[in-house]
Amino acid sequence: MKKSILMFFAIIFFVPAGYADKWQNVGARAVAMGGAGVAVANGADTQYWNPANLAIISDKNNNEIALLLGAEIETTGKTLSLIDKLTQMADKYNQLAEKIDNNLKATAQDVAAIFEGFALIAELQKSKTGALIDLNAGIFSRFKKLSFSFRTFGTSGITPFVDTSNIGIGSPDSSGLPLDDFDVRSGYEQYADDISAAIDNAGIQSALTTLLGLSGTTTSEQMAAALINMALDVGATENAISKMTDIIVAKLPNAADLINAFGSESETYDKNETQVLVDAGVFAECSVGYGEEVYKGILVGANLNIIQGQMAQTSIMILKDNENIGNAIDEALKTRRTTTQLSVDLGTTFDFSRFFEKNIMFQPKFALVIKNINNPSFNRPQKPLDAPDYLMWKNDSYSLDRQIRAGMALTPLKNLIFACDLDIVKNKTMVEGFDSQQLAFGIEYNILNKKHFNIPLRAGLNKNIADNGSWTYTGGFGILTGCIFLDFAGAVSSQTTTLDGQSIPSNAEVSFAFGGRF
Repeated sequence: MKKSILMFFAIIFFVPAGYADKWQNVGARAVAMGGAGVAVANGADTQYWNPANLAIISDKNNNEIALLLGAEIETTGKTLSLIDKLTQMADKYNQLAEKIDNNLKATAQDVAAIFEGFALIAELQKSKTGALIDLNAGIFSRFKKLSFSFRTFGTSGITPFVDTSNIGIGSPDSSGLPLDDFDVRSGYEQYADDISAAIDNAGIQSALTTLLGLSGTTTSEQMAAALINMALDVGATENAISKMTDIIVAKLPNAADLINAFGSESETYDKNETQVLVDAGVFAECSVGYGEEVYKGILVGANLNIIQGQMAQTSIMILKDNENIGNAIDEALKTRRTTTQLSVDLGTTFDFSRFFEKNIMFQPKFALVIKNINNPSFNRPQKPLDAPDYLMWKNDSYSLDRQIRAGMALTPLKNLIFACDLDIVKNKTMVEGFDSQQLAFGIEYNILNKKHFNIPLRAGLNKNIADNGSWTYTGGFGILTGCIFLDFAGAVSSQTTTLDGQSIPSNAEVSFAFGGRF
């Protein structure tokens, strides 16, 4: 028996560690507790969190059937907001290009949009990451030590690819904005001085001259005056000039590196290839799990999963196609490729009090789980033959690689549980350059714990330590009456971002569970 135990721990610790998609929070109880569930799972969702805990048999309610639903979005910094703003500005760029092609002068709003675009592209380049959107739904059941489940889960990664060279003003048939009046007009000297100083302070005088299609001898003072005079010629008010000046002064420091990188080989905005790659997968998983106590206080368990995955992707040009992110995801799901694979999960739980046969303070438990130990992979659809070369595409397969998570639970009081989970390795995601490694803390307290009526309150914290993101605050509650239970949970971060023009939390999650115990 001891040899078997040692072999199991050898598998757990010495199998090469892979890098997987983000660990999904399945079940409202775990979501409310910050995503901590490896050591404390005891219901129908036990199979997902840790099949070893199926070996824990109480004197009642060892059978359970539940419907679990959940949705989550996680973004990095301002990525979605920047994409959203650039998408909304696509029409402005097209209108400006038409004016330049017809040798028409730009308004103050047009000029402001030019510099806003510079700053947005530069900031998006620095972000380098995107957003994850996860959905899951399933029927889970537990019959003592045996568990069956069917769930579907989808994940979408939104990754921006930024073109920092093709930012020229105009089109191939024009030389740029018609800037030909270089004398400061009376009453607008201060605005010209502010713009000129901003150009000089940013160190972009030479590059901006080339970008605007001006002579190499044009000074920053002349450029400032020409921009103001052009706007005045098409009816700009002093208030409009003031707003234009404020935007230019505010945006130039962030756009300086981008503007200075503009060279002789660069093209104009109509050639800009900034885009977002939407990579998506929808999976249907049938699982059977079993847990057993192989030695006093040492529990082991395993899941066998059959997974059918449908992969899809698309790239959306931000400055060419006026489409929002929601439409991009819809487009990604139109062409799919299906693959069916097997996967195996292993779990173990160590109960200190039971192992040492004594009542240890707080009844500590330690648990460790490896999911997708065999790294099942799923084929992505090939890039369309008629797609342009510049369209970003992933031709390799997508792997649900190995995930390793540890958890600990403490029970200082009969109705009070503390839990903590940690991803042992960084997990790659569908977003290029964005890893996930979750640190989760949770607490559950039963304010009522009667034989036929129970109300647990839950709260927690979660943080992606791989991304050094903000803390996400979680909470929820449950109601058990007779043999029927309902669980609700939600999570929200303090930071916000923008999706399709709407301000939303950078990280947000909701979860619901309904079922029966008998």
